[in-house]
Amino acid sequence: CGRQGEALAAFQDARQRLAEQLGIEPGLALRRAHRLIVDVDRASAGTPGKTVPNQLPPDVAEFVGRDDALRLIGLGRAVAITGMPGVGKSALAVHAAHGLGATYPDGRLYADLDGMSGRPADPHHVLGGFLRALGVADDAIPGSLGDRAGLWRTLSAERRLLVVLDNAGGAEQVRRLMPTPGPSGVIITSRRRLVELPAVEWIVLGRLDADAAVTLLERLIGRARVRREYESAVRLVARCAYH
Repeated sequence: CGRQGEALAAFQDARQRLAEQLGIEPGLALRRAHRLIVDVDRASAGTPGKTVPNQLPPDVAEFVGRDDALRLIGLGRAVAITGMPGVGKSALAVHAAHGLGATYPDGRLYADLDGMSGRPADPHHVLGGFLRALGVADDAIPGSLGDRAGLWRTLSAERRLLVVLDNAGGAEQVRRLMPTPGPSGVIITSRRRLVELPAVEWIVLGRLDADAAVTLLERLIGRARVRREYESAVRLVARCAYH
């Protein structure tokens, strides 16, 4: 009756109870019912009125360089970007995510984890937002963090989603927000390398090279002016550490 999110939540609850009480997985009949729900949900994705979430911030209009990093992000399913503050980690993640829309037709989710602040984002709250974006009704969203994470894993395992987890503070903040390995992808940004996360391809982002930095300046203030005052432009980007 169009309540696939609630049906998937019921399946996840049954699966957890069976595992906790009997140590078994759902039987054949329940697995078939789950597959039917997933197939109906997938089929409805192409019908009018079906919302495909896109929570990405606007793309960076003046983006330049980073060709190697963009190529690596396009090849991986789980990629994390690290580097010094201000080097462009978030800009790279958002720009790459915008370019990968066709690869992830079921939606692109975004969360600023604000991990380096005094009040980092709570995974419990972030998961609630993700589940709502995927069509789970408020009264069907589990109350506990563990149950929310379980339902999130179920839904992400059956979709081709791209998840951007920006400004992560630590592995524990990120771990429950990772989509299930498989068709979905994730891009993480963090000032430090989160070595506790398994199966993640890390990109250490350095400063732009001099040519790319000058090109960026051209886009900001105009190519004619930069060419007219080229030596001053080179000194300016150098003093800005090519950021």
